[in-house]
Amino acid sequence: MVNLNKISHKKISDDLKSGKILENADNIIKKHSKLLENLYKYDKSN
Repeated sequence: MVNLNKISHKKISDDLKSGKILENADNIIKKHSKLLENLYKYDKSN
């Protein structure tokens, strides 16, 4: 677990400006959507 108090607001705003946070979020969503798709298929087959 990341200690949010240690993350500086400057770092967050820099990451947002550079698009890093959005890029990471996009990668996470892609991984999870694949997982959800498989769970949905499994659920439908039961």
